[in-house]
Amino acid sequence: GQFRLAAVMGISVAEMGTNLTGWGLEGVRIANINNARQLVVAGPAREMEAALERLKAVALDVHDLALDIPLHTAHIEPARREGSRWWASVPAASPSLTLPSPVDGEVIADGDSFKNHMLTSLVSPTNWQAVVARLKTLNIRRALDVSPGGELGRMARWTDRELDVIPVSALWAAG
Repeated sequence: GQFRLAAVMGISVAEMGTNLTGWGLEGVRIANINNARQLVVAGPAREMEAALERLKAVALDVHDLALDIPLHTAHIEPARREGSRWWASVPAASPSLTLPSPVDGEVIADGDSFKNHMLTSLVSPTNWQAVVARLKTLNIRRALDVSPGGELGRMARWTDRELDVIPVSALWAAG
C-alpha cells in the first residue's frame, strides 16, 4: 500500500532524527523504540523507499516489515480523531495490575488515564525502552507477554536481559 514500515538496527533515536531531517524525509517517523539502537520507522511508501536506501549505509541492519499501517505515528491522526468519539463512550476500569504506558512508561492508574494513553499511543512512538525501565524501577522482574507471537517479550528482553518474560501462549499451552 500507501505506507511501509521497517525495522532498523544499530542506530539511535537522535541519529535517526538527524538523518531523516538532513535527508528531507520528515514523512518517515519513528514508530517504535525497541531499545537504544533498534527502531521501527514508518511513513509514505516513496519516502520510506528513499529512507531505507540511505539507512542501509548508516545502520547495522534494515528490513521491511509485513505491515503497511503506520501505527504509532502522526500518520494515524485522522483515525485517532475519528475513533476518539467512540472511545470516549467505552467504560474502562482501573487496572488491577501494574500497567505502564506504551508511550512513556508512566504507570496507568485509572480507567480514564488508560483510555487517554491508548489514544495517544496510536499517534506516538511505542517506547519499549521506557516501559522496561519503568518495570525495573518498580522492581518488577517478571512480565506477561500478551502479543500473539511473543514479539513484545523479545523486545523487552533486548532492553533488559534480567527481565523474566512469560509468553501468554506458554500459559495456554500448559492448560
